[in-house]
Amino acid sequence: MIKLVNALHEADIPFVWDIFTDQKDTIRDSSVTYHSPELNIYKYIKSSDYLVQLSSAEGYCYTVVEALVLGTPVIVTPCPVFYEIGVKDGVNGFIL
Repeated sequence: MIKLVNALHEADIPFVWDIFTDQKDTIRDSSVTYHSPELNIYKYIKSSDYLVQLSSAEGYCYTVVEALVLGTPVIVTPCPVFYEIGVKDGVNGFIL
């Protein structure tokens, strides 16, 4: 996540990143906002330009499925499950 934040800044791409976790302030950046975990984050997903899921391993990622159902493109890593869920690079998201 820190690498992506730095890459976005280096490319001069403005962004706001909402992170839902109890482990707050891991990334200290004015473009990153931390929120306590919530069960229903649909309003955040729906209003976002992208949902970012940077897992190196994932069983079944409901958040990515929810984003695709809501029409929000995703940015994911090349975990096999994301292909199974239906993420298509350049179509409904990007696989890094």
